[in-house]
Amino acid sequence: MFADTILMIRPDSFGYNHQTAASNSFQHSSKLGSDELRNAAIKESEKLRQTLVDNDIKVLYMHQQSGINLPDAVFPNNWFTTHTDGTIILYPMCSPSRREEYNSKIIDYLSYNFDVGQIIDLRDYAMKEQYLEGTGSLVFDTKNKIVFAADSIRTNPNLVEKISKHCNMHSCNVAFLDDAHQQIYHTNVCLSVGNGFMVVAEDNIADEAGKIKLKNLLAETETEVLKITRNQLNNFCGNILQLQNSKKEPVLAMSTKAYQSFEPSQIKQLEKHTAIIHSGIPHIEATGGGSVRCMLAEIFLKPKYLN
Repeated sequence: MFADTILMIRPDSFGYNHQTAASNSFQHSSKLGSDELRNAAIKESEKLRQTLVDNDIKVLYMHQQSGINLPDAVFPNNWFTTHTDGTIILYPMCSPSRREEYNSKIIDYLSYNFDVGQIIDLRDYAMKEQYLEGTGSLVFDTKNKIVFAADSIRTNPNLVEKISKHCNMHSCNVAFLDDAHQQIYHTNVCLSVGNGFMVVAEDNIADEAGKIKLKNLLAETETEVLKITRNQLNNFCGNILQLQNSKKEPVLAMSTKAYQSFEPSQIKQLEKHTAIIHSGIPHIEATGGGSVRCMLAEIFLKPKYLN
Protein backbone atom coordinates (compact mmCIF):
# COMPACT_ATOMS: atom_id res chain seq x y z
CA MET A 1 0.00 0.00 0.00
CA PHE A 2 1.27 3.44 -0.92
CA ALA A 3 0.20 6.86 0.32
CA ASP A 4 -1.96 9.26 -1.69
CA THR A 5 -1.52 12.00 0.92
CA ILE A 6 1.76 13.42 2.18
CA LEU A 7 2.79 16.14 4.60
CA MET A 8 5.51 18.69 3.86
CA ILE A 9 7.08 21.41 6.00
CA ARG A 10 7.94 24.79 4.47
CA PRO A 11 11.68 25.32 5.16
CA ASP A 12 11.30 28.68 6.89
CA SER A 13 14.67 28.45 8.69
CA PHE A 14 16.54 26.10 6.36
CA GLY A 15 20.31 26.04 6.67
CA TYR A 16 23.41 23.97 7.30
CA ASN A 17 23.07 21.91 10.48
CA HIS A 18 26.48 21.43 12.10
CA GLN A 19 25.07 18.95 14.62
CA THR A 20 23.97 16.44 11.99
CA ALA A 21 26.91 16.86 9.60
CA ALA A 22 29.14 14.51 11.61
CA SER A 23 27.02 11.49 10.65
CA ASN A 24 25.71 12.70 7.27
CA SER A 25 28.38 12.77 4.57
CA PHE A 26 25.86 14.13 2.05
CA GLN A 27 25.74 17.56 3.73
CA HIS A 28 27.84 20.42 2.37
CA SER A 29 28.03 24.00 3.56
CA SER A 30 26.73 26.58 1.10
CA LYS A 31 28.45 29.66 -0.28
CA LEU A 32 25.10 31.47 -0.27
CA GLY A 33 24.13 33.84 2.51
CA SER A 34 21.63 32.51 5.03
CA ASP A 35 18.68 34.49 3.65
CA GLU A 36 19.51 33.62 0.04
CA LEU A 37 19.85 29.93 0.91
CA ARG A 38 16.60 29.88 2.85
CA ASN A 39 14.69 31.58 0.03
CA ALA A 40 16.13 29.13 -2.50
CA ALA A 41 15.02 26.20 -0.34
CA ILE A 42 11.51 27.64 0.03
CA LYS A 43 11.20 27.99 -3.76
CA GLU A 44 12.37 24.41 -4.25
CA SER A 45 9.93 23.13 -1.64
CA GLU A 46 6.99 25.01 -3.13
CA LYS A 47 7.88 23.81 -6.64
CA LEU A 48 7.97 20.21 -5.43
CA ARG A 49 4.64 20.72 -3.72
CA GLN A 50 3.10 21.98 -6.96
CA THR A 51 4.56 19.09 -8.94
CA LEU A 52 2.93 16.64 -6.54
CA VAL A 53 -0.42 18.44 -6.63
CA ASP A 54 -0.33 18.60 -10.44
CA ASN A 55 0.01 14.82 -10.42
CA ASP A 56 -2.98 14.25 -8.14
CA ILE A 57 -1.10 13.73 -4.87
CA LYS A 58 -2.71 15.39 -1.83
CA VAL A 59 -0.25 17.63 0.00
CA LEU A 60 -0.66 18.96 3.54
CA TYR A 61 1.75 21.92 3.47
CA MET A 62 2.62 23.06 6.98
CA HIS A 63 4.76 25.72 8.63
CA GLN A 64 7.36 24.90 11.26
CA GLN A 65 7.09 26.43 14.72
CA SER A 66 7.76 30.17 14.62
CA GLY A 67 10.68 31.71 16.46
CA ILE A 68 12.84 28.56 16.47
CA ASN A 69 15.83 27.88 14.23
CA LEU A 70 15.12 24.47 12.69
CA PRO A 71 17.46 24.02 9.72
CA ASP A 72 16.24 20.47 9.00
CA ALA A 73 12.49 20.95 9.54
CA VAL A 74 12.04 20.38 5.80
CA PHE A 75 12.52 16.64 6.55
CA PRO A 76 9.42 15.77 8.67
CA ASN A 77 9.47 12.05 7.86
CA ASN A 78 12.12 11.54 10.53
CA TRP A 79 10.22 12.57 13.65
CA PHE A 80 6.84 10.93 13.03
CA THR A 81 5.16 8.21 11.01
CA THR A 82 1.51 7.31 10.49
CA HIS A 83 0.06 3.85 9.98
CA THR A 84 -3.11 2.32 8.53
CA ASP A 85 -4.21 1.01 11.94
CA GLY A 86 -4.60 4.61 13.16
CA THR A 87 -1.25 4.80 14.95
CA ILE A 88 1.09 7.79 15.02
CA ILE A 89 4.64 7.06 16.18
CA LEU A 90 6.97 9.78 17.48
CA TYR A 91 10.69 9.04 17.20
CA PRO A 92 13.86 9.72 19.24
CA MET A 93 16.10 11.88 17.08
CA CYS A 94 19.89 11.72 17.33
CA SER A 95 20.58 15.46 17.05
CA PRO A 96 19.30 17.71 19.88
CA SER A 97 18.46 20.40 17.33
CA ARG A 98 16.26 17.98 15.41
CA ARG A 99 14.36 16.97 18.55
CA GLU A 100 13.00 20.52 18.53
CA GLU A 101 11.17 19.78 15.27
CA TYR A 102 8.42 17.93 17.13
CA ASN A 103 5.30 20.03 16.58
CA SER A 104 2.23 19.35 18.71
CA LYS A 105 0.09 21.45 16.37
CA ILE A 106 0.75 19.00 13.54
CA ILE A 107 -0.20 16.05 15.74
CA ASP A 108 -3.34 17.91 16.85
CA TYR A 109 -4.21 18.65 13.22
CA LEU A 110 -3.83 14.99 12.26
CA SER A 111 -5.84 13.86 15.28
CA TYR A 112 -8.66 16.28 14.43
CA ASN A 113 -8.86 15.46 10.72
CA PHE A 114 -8.01 11.76 10.69
CA ASP A 115 -8.90 8.68 12.72
CA VAL A 116 -6.06 8.33 15.23
CA GLY A 117 -6.36 5.38 17.58
CA GLN A 118 -3.11 5.71 19.51
CA ILE A 119 0.11 7.69 19.68
CA ILE A 120 3.29 5.78 20.51
CA ASP A 121 5.88 8.18 21.89
CA LEU A 122 9.46 6.87 21.73
CA ARG A 123 11.17 10.22 22.21
CA ASP A 124 12.47 9.49 25.71
CA TYR A 125 14.77 6.83 24.27
CA ALA A 126 16.98 9.69 23.08
CA MET A 127 17.94 10.27 26.73
CA LYS A 128 19.33 6.71 26.70
CA GLU A 129 21.22 7.48 23.47
CA GLN A 130 18.96 5.10 21.56
CA TYR A 131 17.81 6.69 18.32
CA LEU A 132 15.41 5.88 15.51
CA GLU A 133 14.52 8.42 12.84
CA GLY A 134 11.21 7.48 11.27
CA THR A 135 11.21 6.51 7.62
CA GLY A 136 14.78 7.71 7.39
CA SER A 137 15.78 4.71 9.51
CA LEU A 138 12.94 2.42 8.44
CA VAL A 139 11.92 1.45 4.92
CA PHE A 140 8.63 -0.44 5.02
CA ASP A 141 7.69 -3.14 2.52
CA THR A 142 4.07 -3.57 3.56
CA LYS A 143 3.26 -6.12 0.84
CA ASN A 144 5.94 -8.54 2.02
CA LYS A 145 5.81 -7.43 5.67
CA ILE A 146 9.48 -6.49 5.87
CA VAL A 147 11.08 -3.51 7.61
CA PHE A 148 14.51 -2.69 6.16
CA ALA A 149 16.99 -0.88 8.41
CA ALA A 150 20.59 0.17 7.76
CA ASP A 151 23.00 -0.06 10.68
CA SER A 152 23.76 3.45 11.92
CA ILE A 153 24.10 5.51 15.08
CA ARG A 154 20.69 6.91 14.13
CA THR A 155 19.03 3.48 13.89
CA ASN A 156 18.93 1.46 17.11
CA PRO A 157 18.33 -2.26 16.39
CA ASN A 158 16.22 -2.78 19.52
CA LEU A 159 13.88 0.01 18.47
CA VAL A 160 13.76 -1.38 14.93
CA GLU A 161 12.55 -4.66 16.39
CA LYS A 162 10.01 -2.85 18.57
CA ILE A 163 8.45 -1.12 15.57
CA SER A 164 8.58 -4.29 13.48
CA LYS A 165 6.61 -6.19 16.10
CA HIS A 166 4.03 -3.40 16.40
CA CYS A 167 3.51 -3.47 12.63
CA ASN A 168 3.43 -7.30 12.55
CA MET A 169 6.42 -7.34 10.23
CA HIS A 170 9.90 -8.82 10.40
CA SER A 171 13.06 -6.75 10.23
CA CYS A 172 16.05 -6.96 7.92
CA ASN A 173 19.14 -5.11 9.15
CA VAL A 174 21.92 -4.50 6.63
CA ALA A 175 25.03 -2.31 6.88
CA PHE A 176 25.71 0.20 4.09
CA LEU A 177 28.96 2.19 3.77
CA ASP A 178 29.67 5.46 1.94
CA ASP A 179 32.75 6.25 -0.15
CA ALA A 180 34.75 6.95 3.02
CA HIS A 181 33.73 3.54 4.44
CA GLN A 182 31.53 5.15 7.07
CA GLN A 183 28.02 3.95 7.86
CA ILE A 184 25.43 5.71 5.71
CA TYR A 185 23.24 7.75 8.03
CA HIS A 186 19.79 6.65 6.80
CA THR A 187 18.32 3.55 5.21
CA ASN A 188 16.18 5.54 2.78
CA VAL A 189 19.29 6.80 0.99
CA CYS A 190 20.29 3.21 0.24
CA LEU A 191 17.08 1.58 -0.88
CA SER A 192 13.47 2.22 -1.79
CA VAL A 193 10.50 -0.13 -2.09
CA GLY A 194 8.17 0.56 -5.01
CA ASN A 195 5.23 -0.94 -6.85
CA GLY A 196 6.66 -4.39 -7.57
CA PHE A 197 10.30 -3.29 -7.48
CA MET A 198 13.09 -2.28 -5.15
CA VAL A 199 15.93 0.14 -5.84
CA VAL A 200 19.01 -0.85 -3.82
CA ALA A 201 22.63 0.31 -3.63
CA GLU A 202 24.13 -3.17 -3.58
CA ASP A 203 27.71 -1.92 -4.06
CA ASN A 204 27.40 0.02 -0.79
CA ILE A 205 26.48 -3.03 1.30
CA ALA A 206 29.30 -3.45 3.80
CA ASP A 207 30.09 -7.13 3.29
CA GLU A 208 29.28 -10.20 1.25
CA ALA A 209 27.19 -11.67 4.06
CA GLY A 210 24.90 -8.63 3.91
CA LYS A 211 24.53 -8.96 0.14
CA ILE A 212 23.64 -12.64 0.43
CA LYS A 213 21.19 -11.94 3.26
CA LEU A 214 19.35 -9.32 1.22
CA LYS A 215 19.47 -11.38 -2.00
CA ASN A 216 18.01 -14.45 -0.30
CA LEU A 217 15.25 -12.43 1.35
CA LEU A 218 14.22 -10.73 -1.89
CA ALA A 219 14.28 -14.07 -3.72
CA GLU A 220 11.34 -15.10 -1.55
CA THR A 221 9.28 -12.19 -2.87
CA GLU A 222 8.11 -11.18 -6.34
CA THR A 223 10.18 -8.01 -6.21
CA GLU A 224 12.16 -6.86 -9.24
CA VAL A 225 15.51 -5.49 -8.05
CA LEU A 226 17.06 -2.44 -9.70
CA LYS A 227 20.67 -2.02 -8.58
CA ILE A 228 22.18 1.45 -8.41
CA THR A 229 25.87 2.35 -8.37
CA ARG A 230 27.78 4.24 -5.71
CA ASN A 231 27.65 7.37 -7.84
CA GLN A 232 23.90 7.01 -8.29
CA LEU A 233 23.47 6.62 -4.54
CA ASN A 234 25.46 9.84 -4.06
CA ASN A 235 23.02 11.51 -6.46
CA PHE A 236 20.04 10.33 -4.37
CA CYS A 237 18.74 7.65 -6.74
CA GLY A 238 17.84 5.62 -3.65
CA ASN A 239 16.05 8.50 -1.94
CA ILE A 240 12.83 8.21 -3.92
CA LEU A 241 9.26 7.54 -2.81
CA GLN A 242 6.47 5.46 -4.29
CA LEU A 243 3.09 7.17 -3.98
CA GLN A 244 -0.31 6.70 -5.61
CA ASN A 245 -2.84 9.20 -6.92
CA SER A 246 -6.55 9.33 -6.11
CA LYS A 247 -7.19 6.68 -8.77
CA LYS A 248 -4.67 4.40 -7.01
CA GLU A 249 -2.30 4.70 -9.95
CA PRO A 250 1.38 4.48 -8.89
CA VAL A 251 3.45 7.67 -8.99
CA LEU A 252 7.17 7.63 -8.14
CA ALA A 253 8.58 10.91 -6.77
CA MET A 254 12.25 11.85 -6.99
CA SER A 255 14.52 14.84 -7.50
CA THR A 256 15.60 15.98 -10.94
CA LYS A 257 19.19 15.19 -9.94
CA ALA A 258 18.20 11.60 -9.21
CA TYR A 259 16.13 11.32 -12.39
CA GLN A 260 19.02 12.51 -14.55
CA SER A 261 21.40 10.09 -12.80
CA PHE A 262 19.41 6.98 -13.70
CA GLU A 263 20.43 5.29 -16.95
CA PRO A 264 17.76 5.45 -19.70
CA SER A 265 17.39 1.67 -19.43
CA GLN A 266 16.74 2.01 -15.70
CA ILE A 267 14.08 4.65 -16.30
CA LYS A 268 12.37 2.25 -18.72
CA GLN A 269 12.61 -0.48 -16.10
CA LEU A 270 10.95 1.77 -13.51
CA GLU A 271 8.28 2.93 -15.95
CA LYS A 272 7.11 -0.66 -16.33
CA HIS A 273 5.85 -0.33 -12.77
CA THR A 274 5.01 3.33 -12.22
CA ALA A 275 4.74 6.84 -13.58
CA ILE A 276 7.70 9.03 -12.59
CA ILE A 277 7.67 12.67 -11.51
CA HIS A 278 10.65 14.79 -10.51
CA SER A 279 11.46 18.28 -9.28
CA GLY A 280 14.74 20.12 -8.80
CA ILE A 281 15.85 20.67 -5.18
CA PRO A 282 19.63 21.27 -5.53
CA HIS A 283 20.08 23.52 -2.48
CA ILE A 284 18.05 21.28 -0.18
CA GLU A 285 20.03 18.24 -1.35
CA ALA A 286 23.46 19.85 -1.09
CA THR A 287 23.04 21.64 2.24
CA GLY A 288 20.46 19.43 3.93
CA GLY A 289 21.96 16.14 2.81
CA GLY A 290 18.57 14.64 1.94
CA SER A 291 16.37 14.48 -1.14
CA VAL A 292 12.70 14.20 -2.09
CA ARG A 293 11.90 11.12 -0.07
CA CYS A 294 13.14 12.84 3.11
CA MET A 295 10.82 15.80 2.49
CA LEU A 296 7.64 13.71 2.34
CA ALA A 297 5.90 12.29 5.42
CA GLU A 298 3.30 9.77 4.30
CA ILE A 299 -0.20 10.00 5.77
CA PHE A 300 -1.79 6.55 5.96
CA LEU A 301 -4.54 7.58 8.41
CA LYS A 302 -8.20 7.39 7.42
CA PRO A 303 -9.78 10.86 6.96
CA LYS A 304 -12.66 11.69 9.29
CA TYR A 305 -14.32 13.92 6.75
CA LEU A 306 -14.96 13.34 3.06
CA ASN A 307 -13.89 16.09 0.67
